[in-house]
Amino acid sequence: MNPRGLFAAACLLFAPLVPAGVQAWTGKDIDKWSTSCTSGLTCSLRYENFYEQFGAFEFRRSGALSSDVELWLPKPQGFSRNLDPGGVFRLAVDGKEVLRLSLQQLKFDVEWGKFVLTDRASVQILLEALKTGAALQLSYEGVTGKFSTDMNLAGFRGSLFFIDDVQGRRGRNDALLAVGQAVPEGPDSKDIESIDDIPASIRADFTAPGGSCTESFAADDLKRYNGFDISISGIRLVLVPCADGGAHNQGYVLYRGYYSGTLSRISFPDIAEGKPSVSEVEYNVDFDPVTRIMTAFLKDNSMGACGVWHKWELTLEGHLVLLEKRSSEDCDGGYGGPESFPLEWPVGGRP
Repeated sequence: MNPRGLFAAACLLFAPLVPAGVQAWTGKDIDKWSTSCTSGLTCSLRYENFYEQFGAFEFRRSGALSSDVELWLPKPQGFSRNLDPGGVFRLAVDGKEVLRLSLQQLKFDVEWGKFVLTDRASVQILLEALKTGAALQLSYEGVTGKFSTDMNLAGFRGSLFFIDDVQGRRGRNDALLAVGQAVPEGPDSKDIESIDDIPASIRADFTAPGGSCTESFAADDLKRYNGFDISISGIRLVLVPCADGGAHNQGYVLYRGYYSGTLSRISFPDIAEGKPSVSEVEYNVDFDPVTRIMTAFLKDNSMGACGVWHKWELTLEGHLVLLEKRSSEDCDGGYGGPESFPLEWPVGGRP
């Protein structure tokens, strides 16, 4: 067996010995459209109107099984809700008006400074028109003035396919484009942004006296560091901010479960002095739900020019297998990213 295979086997042997049981994202640009998804499988499809009278035009959908698509409309330049309560948005595809929306029909999100349409029927009407169209025109008319911008729909359909793939909806009856007959099942996927988002079965680890993460836990940091609770291929994976790693690092702990089972804390496979080891907490963790690759980077300085970097793969059975460990103590050297640090594992490079 090659060295990587030996270590993968060792990691699986370690699994029964541990307790059983910076927001990451993946994205893709297709022609004029940009898609990004958090590790909690909340996806955004955006058309950036640079140098135009509007900001980004956007659709959002969470990873929850029953989630609807939301339309996020940018406010025009100089807009004031107090001075212009009677404004109207119009959306036309290839010259034909599809939606006319008064401000009273929309919710205004103060944090993002955008208008939100949550009505399922209206959003679906627009989506269906965009799937077969070539150009979208967004216009606004009110006391503020008249504004309009045109958006090329090249890449829109491909972006919908990408979101379906990331959220595991391809071939299901809730897909945006790759619609099939399969019925969604399993728990919802979501970003962890509040105490209530942490699964009840493990919440005491972060809130109860003596909990493994209670001492260093800051509830206000949850939204800032965004952990996740996702389900992929029958595996439930929960990542929650835990230990305070200082100015450059944020610690996380990991839980694993199955659709009908309980969540249990698991360790991160490691290598120490050439032998299999584990770590209970890792820092600055990223996870790509498409490639199933998880990374962690413990930084020794603010630039990330030195430190320790790990790369794991989540197997179909829900085990983490260490693929690479890299480290550098040269904080003054040129920065090529942690992927360029000297390789500690596998020994001698890739087998």
